[in-house]
Amino acid sequence: MPAAPPGPPIAHTIRHSRRSHALLVALLLGAGAAFISLQLDPPVAASAVGSVLLTVHANGAGTVTVSPPPTEALGADNGSSCTASLGGSDPCQFRYPRGTAVTLVATVPAGTTFAGWSDDRCPAGVVPTCTLTLDYDEDFVMANFSPQSININPAGAGTITANGVNCADGCTFPLNTQVTVLAAGVNARWHAEACDTTGGTLKAATCTVTVDRLRSLAVGFDTEEVPEPEPPEYGAAQLRVVRTGDGSGTVRSQSRSIDCGATCWRKGNLGDVETLVADAAGGSEFAGWSGRGACSGRTTTCRVTLGRRLGARFDRAATPPPPPRGVFEARIDGRVTATRRGSRRTISFVLRTNSKARTVGRLMKGGRQIRRKSWLVGLGPTPLKFRVPQRTRRGVYRMKLTVSGTAQPIRRLQGDVRIPR
Repeated sequence: MPAAPPGPPIAHTIRHSRRSHALLVALLLGAGAAFISLQLDPPVAASAVGSVLLTVHANGAGTVTVSPPPTEALGADNGSSCTASLGGSDPCQFRYPRGTAVTLVATVPAGTTFAGWSDDRCPAGVVPTCTLTLDYDEDFVMANFSPQSININPAGAGTITANGVNCADGCTFPLNTQVTVLAAGVNARWHAEACDTTGGTLKAATCTVTVDRLRSLAVGFDTEEVPEPEPPEYGAAQLRVVRTGDGSGTVRSQSRSIDCGATCWRKGNLGDVETLVADAAGGSEFAGWSGRGACSGRTTTCRVTLGRRLGARFDRAATPPPPPRGVFEARIDGRVTATRRGSRRTISFVLRTNSKARTVGRLMKGGRQIRRKSWLVGLGPTPLKFRVPQRTRRGVYRMKLTVSGTAQPIRRLQGDVRIPR
């Protein structure tokens, strides 16, 4: 049988366009050519690329409207409004391109007043309009409305009053009012987790709460078990911490969900409480918290409810004046700090002397010596490190130093240090 004539030459054609790529491959099989056309559609760019997810929570009865219109809305009314009631509701989420300036406007129904924004980027007071520039991958803002309500879940027969008002079927109070709820009946006991206290079931007839949001309580009368509070539908919330100042340090949470330098945040539910601890680095000092509803003063521990944005300020420690000449002096510059890298924990500090000296350091806990180490230091500031024994538990310890110069009196120094887990 005669051979078949050769087929046409193989043709490769590639076309590029903004919408698709076409690849045409001609394969010569035996006597003829077979053409396979493969259409390759480009991947669709995800809407989340280069965008920010803004969560808006209306705390109480009211509405928050956003503008300009978002590219995507979840749980919102008409695509740009978020409405809540006294009974609690889920927050709304809006997606915007990164860097968008979003304006939020709070409106209220009859009998309700606007009580302010939770974020210090918004105007202070009761200004109902706030403009935010969205720079984070996720952002959160909460609008507070007044009044807020208290719901009661009773078990057994008794009377319940809140600040002297009958509250058996629930009651309302202005935002942030501290309320003492009294249960009158046989062996009345409150479920303590819902009260502003800690521990198990209260063996008392009073429960104190701050109505900064919908509060749900439970009380038992003449019963072995106190019922669980009915969980309100708070919805999601964020806690964001921003470090400020010219010093350095870290902010950590006791739940270990926050451990950050410049900026960090955690997600949870509105009403969740987090305890933050600020730890200044060597040569720096903690200058205090900022933000609405934040802690005050220079205390390094802050207990805060989610739904807020806090600032933690660290400043450079002031350098004390040099000691007079001819007098032996020794001091610790800044703070004694402890850091962890892998399984190794190290205490660091800077010792400043005006002559050569021998230094003995002792790590103490409750009068008991954990470890001892000695150094020879020169004139001026000397960075010193002290390795923490592996089995040492986390907590606050005391570093005691004995510094002795040549033919000079002994100087005794000490400083507290918080050792991490």
